[in-house]
Parts: sequence; structure tokens; C-alpha cells
Amino acid sequence: MNLGLGWARRFADRLRFARVRTPLKAEQRRQLLASLGVTVVIDGGANVGQYAIDELRQGSGWTGRIVSFEPVPTTFASLARRAKEDALWQVRCEGLGDAAGTVTCHVPRFASDMASVSELTPTARAIAGSQVVDQCDVVIVRLDQCDGVVESDDVIALKLDVQGHERFAIDGAAGVLEQIALIECEVAYEPLYEGQVPFVEQLGQMAECGFRPVGVYNNLMFRGGRIFDADVLLVRDRPSDAASSAEQSISCCGPG
Repeated sequence: MNLGLGWARRFADRLRFARVRTPLKAEQRRQLLASLGVTVVIDGGANVGQYAIDELRQGSGWTGRIVSFEPVPTTFASLARRAKEDALWQVRCEGLGDAAGTVTCHVPRFASDMASVSELTPTARAIAGSQVVDQCDVVIVRLDQCDGVVESDDVIALKLDVQGHERFAIDGAAGVLEQIALIECEVAYEPLYEGQVPFVEQLGQMAECGFRPVGVYNNLMFRGGRIFDADVLLVRDRPSDAASSAEQSISCCGPG
């Protein structure tokens, strides 16, 4: 059937790309979460829960609270099904930004994990394996205005996979910024979304907010060794004794 052949072709196209995995990132995250005294992980851009399950629960052994934000309704439905058996995992059908409201989201037909309120670049469409991009309205909220998510005594780890809108999400967390001890976000070596800020500028924006990188892990690799993006772990630029201890401990892990 044509449908089957089309699916096989798209799957073959996506095999040209590979996720670069390293156990050191999971171990560094585990030590930072513990040493910084994190009490809740905010999962911005959750998709169907890959980060919460694969990276946090399984990869880093996190057993504490997780609050996942996923704005695309159809994707959120899958996320909610995966989270329903976990009493410490709260899910919300919302995206994180700097202003509450409703916006149009662009969702690649066969790659919902690349959904963005910005248009996809040709490179991103190639990675998604489809030129077909659907649209839907999604709800955006400010983290510092979300009731029942962050308590006044919480220590926050903020994960952002929001397709180039990291600074907007950070601005929307201004009211709880002092409670954020750790940020894990995706940065781009080359733009995958229209208007996406380059890698160096993204780190500069994080520095303006008071955070410095302590780990960079390459992510999406094209056949031939070309890397498109990376995950960065950042802590406050004025590290506490706990953060300093975490970094010293990590250095003992050796190269990964």
C-alpha cells in the first residue's frame, strides 16, 4: 500500500539522524539534583513524557515531584496516559512563555516533538521527515503565575525544550527565578526554527539571568558527524557550597 511505503520512506529518512546519548549527562544531572537540594523538576516542553521517564526517573533515578507542561492537545493526551500511574508526576496542557494567552503552534505531521510556535526551517522539516506541518491553537502560561505548581520553599530544576523560546520561558519565571537552582535546556548550533537564537547568544541570555553552563552534551547528529543541537546544564553564577561540591564530585567521574 502507498501508505505503508510512505511510512517506510519517512522512517528511513529519519534514520539519517541519531540522538547522541551519554551516561555522563544522566550522572551529572543526578548529582546536581541531589547536591542542589532540588524539590521539584519543571518539565517545559514535555511532549509525551520522554524526559520525565527516560531521563529523570530511569536515567538519573529522580523519585521526587515532576510537573510537565505540554501545550499540544493531542500530544498531551499521550503524556497524561503515561503519567496517570505516577502520583508525583503532574501534567498540564499548557506551554511556558512570558505572557499568558493563546497562540498558533506548528506541529510536524510525523514529529510532534518538534512542535513550535515558530515556523520550522527547511533543515527542521528534513529532520522531521515531513513537509506537512499542521497547526493548532495552544495555551501559554507564565510559570510564576501557575497555581499549585511551585511552593515558596521549593528548590526548582527547570528543563526547557521549547524550540528557541527559552528566554521567553525564563522571563515568565521571573517571580520564582531565585528559587531556580538548575536549568537544563536545548541550544542550537544552527537554527531549526525561524528567529531561533544561536548557541552563543542563548548562553549569553542565560548569563544575563544569572546562570552559567556546567555541562554541554551534543544531541542530534546528522550522518557524517554534523551536530544540530545540544543540551546544556546551567547553575547559578554565584554557586552555593552545595553547587561547588556537586561540581567537584562530577569531576571525579572522568571522561564520558
